[in-house]
Amino acid sequence: MERWVPEVKKAADNVKTVLGYFNNHYHGYAVENCLQVLEMLSVLTPEQAEAKNRAEDYFKASAVTKVPKIEAFTELSQLDLESLLHSFLDAGRLKRARGIKDDELRIEKETDNRVEATVRGYRIIIDFEAQTVLHDCPDWSKMLQAKTFCKHIGKLFLSMKKDKAAEMLRKIYTQKNAWQFKLYT
Repeated sequence: MERWVPEVKKAADNVKTVLGYFNNHYHGYAVENCLQVLEMLSVLTPEQAEAKNRAEDYFKASAVTKVPKIEAFTELSQLDLESLLHSFLDAGRLKRARGIKDDELRIEKETDNRVEATVRGYRIIIDFEAQTVLHDCPDWSKMLQAKTFCKHIGKLFLSMKKDKAAEMLRKIYTQKNAWQFKLYT
């Protein structure tokens, strides 16, 4: 959302009113996202700030109390790479990840604590010490709140050794609330 702020400011210089539309994601993030953008634009009223805080508190509380779906059915350590990937990508994105050619991916660094790669020109950094996933494709910005992966990150995990990829996904999954999914700038 941060990259839209200069565009909105530029548009506001040329018109009386700027209207924004926020897709009402199935988790209901549209209200929170709208208020976050107003804050970034420095036009958030005190009442809106209070509403933003309530929305953020609600999503933090609901993220903590939800029981992860895959853990309800089996031990996490027994899940294979495919099952783990499904906990981060929907079937359509996983199919699109498989459609990315191997020569469109370049892994620049791969250690136990960090993976750096480029997929179709988009940058990915997964830092296990900082518990951060950074990426810069347009689809990624829509997925930050839900902490799910786009096809590029899916392709990265599909291209790694299965055991190593599964181990990394387990680490992210078991501490998902602590992880930060951010836009790479």
